[in-house]
Amino acid sequence: MPDDPKLALAKKLTAARRMRMVHYLCDRHAEGDKLTPLIEQLENRFRLEGWKLPE
Repeated sequence: MPDDPKLALAKKLTAARRMRMVHYLCDRHAEGDKLTPLIEQLENRFRLEGWKLPE
């Protein structure tokens, strides 16, 4: 049975947020900034579907 689309998107969003934080903590702000559009896109998808954003 395929994964729940909401769960799959939540995992991607959480992973992207964590990776961005790792880059920022390592003073690699340019790499962290590259993830911001992806994170915004995933958050917008959650909003369009009417789902609550994962913490």
